[in-house]
Amino acid sequence: MIRDELADLHPEAASGGARFSERNHLTPLPPDPEEIRRVYEEMGRVDFIATARIINGRFVTRWASAGFEEVTGYTVEDLEDAGGWPVLVQDLLMQESDREIIADLVARFLAGERTRGEIRIRTKKGSFRWLQYTMLPRWDSTRTRVIGSISAVRDITQGKIEPR
Repeated sequence: MIRDELADLHPEAASGGARFSERNHLTPLPPDPEEIRRVYEEMGRVDFIATARIINGRFVTRWASAGFEEVTGYTVEDLEDAGGWPVLVQDLLMQESDREIIADLVARFLAGERTRGEIRIRTKKGSFRWLQYTMLPRWDSTRTRVIGSISAVRDITQGKIEPR
């Protein structure tokens, strides 16, 4: 059942294959389908799964399942062209207390911790959505440095009251 649902998220994700993006460069899909299954089983319903690499200190989204565009309004390529994940959380980055929370979250993640939480994003159309996420570190081959992430995300907007 989970394999079928994983294949629905993206057909090559179940096999660990790769696809060509619209920009004609090879975009890696999640290399370990078992890892995706574990996250998927843990969270139950998942709206999208995404992978990122850390390049020059910045999280660069490399792949996302189809639900990513439905939830955020962005394709992976559009989001990266617009400036990456900071575009989605720009409202949080405006407030000092939120910047401290995000800085702590990133520091713990880079130390190898699995992180979980809720975050409010602004979609491409300007509306707000609340997301619940689980983010797993991806290690280099020697397991000494976190080089990326795999995230499972659920849209929980319906259960939240939007701030006025």
